[in-house]
Amino acid sequence: MPIKNSLKQLGLFSLLIALLVSCKKPDETLGENLQPESDRLYVLQTDSFDLSAENFKKERTRIDLFANFMTGNYVDDVFGTVRCEAVFQLAPSNTETAPSFKEIYRGSELILDSIVLQLAFQKESYGKNVPMYFSLNELMDAIHIDSTYYSDFVVHKKTENLIYPGREWQHPKPENISTSDSSLYFNIRLKDELGEEFLKYAPLGSFSTFRDYFHGFVLSSSTIDGRVLSLSASNTKLTLHYHTDADPAVLNEDANQTYDLVYTSSCESFTIVDHQHYGTVLSPLSYGNAVDGSEYCYAQHAASTRIKVDISDVLRLQNDPMITINKAELVVPYDYTSKYSPIDVLTLSYSNDGTNYLKTADSLYIGGAVNKTYGWYRFNITRHVQRILDGDITTTDLYLTDNPLTTIYNSTGVRRSLLHGPHFSSTDSHKNLRLLITYSY
Repeated sequence: MPIKNSLKQLGLFSLLIALLVSCKKPDETLGENLQPESDRLYVLQTDSFDLSAENFKKERTRIDLFANFMTGNYVDDVFGTVRCEAVFQLAPSNTETAPSFKEIYRGSELILDSIVLQLAFQKESYGKNVPMYFSLNELMDAIHIDSTYYSDFVVHKKTENLIYPGREWQHPKPENISTSDSSLYFNIRLKDELGEEFLKYAPLGSFSTFRDYFHGFVLSSSTIDGRVLSLSASNTKLTLHYHTDADPAVLNEDANQTYDLVYTSSCESFTIVDHQHYGTVLSPLSYGNAVDGSEYCYAQHAASTRIKVDISDVLRLQNDPMITINKAELVVPYDYTSKYSPIDVLTLSYSNDGTNYLKTADSLYIGGAVNKTYGWYRFNITRHVQRILDGDITTTDLYLTDNPLTTIYNSTGVRRSLLHGPHFSSTDSHKNLRLLITYSY
């Protein structure tokens, strides 16, 4: 399949042209690769379109849709500082027993042994594997599972650090973990005062009564150049270890007891992420100011960046009504290093008003998953380009972003990737972001 830099250099006989035109593929099959291989003798390709790219600050993003939450901070030479606070609730593990510990043990004296917060690591983390100083604070305001929370949410927390004195410094995670590793869990002992308060006063009759009594936690770190940890909300629990002075025979159970506060389907959790690009190539990035993406485009999770690609040069295809577009693809190469591993999936969208983003018309063939063999993302946008040429879509701007868009669910994280811009290489176009059109006459 020859590559042509000019759409006019075909050199076909007029009879062949007429035959090909008479077999023009209908719009509803565009992008489905239905053209038989035997009919591709005169099919041509071009990637000579002049594209431009810019990096924008992403608008606020929904943050309460995920099964995991993150805490910690790290500093990146290219993307700057990322700071994460985990916000989460816990619920009584056995609400049908009684409304409080006091009634469970009928006035017996309860003596606290310890109170421990257990967090389950997810494999992916970002930054340096160094000791970090952690803080656990009580939420000042209640959060609710049926409410909506966005990346610009301001969290209010009490100033007291609930971690047991001397346990604030933690070296939480080895470099490599597996699901069978005992170090999968991050255990933090909390202040005895909190455990004693729960033993004396915590209402356990229902989640709503406990939530009103204790709104939840905020877990953060003051170590700036450390690591962001990804934690499983569903495996988070708070365990009270205690004993009673009552006769074990009366209680018909052992004297040493534990009680868990756990994460349930009624609980809310999310991550507050603050991106600070100061001192990096992204320093000028703001809602009113873009950063040039000619050589590099910067993709990052968690309400960081959105990349705009202008494909307006495709409109020159309107000058030749004899052309049939068989396929249109946006190819996005990336740098692949151990530090900047590619984001698994990118989303390609467009916006008619700059506020609401829509997937392109090739939703069944959109692609967007990373291809590590070739080092690129590849999006089929055949229908979208055809609608632009037909005048059904008036914008020629496309937007690359990490998942999710406002209405698309995906796992969260702060992974970042360096994508190649349209002018990354002056000698090898295959290393550049480019629009590849397959067409015939």
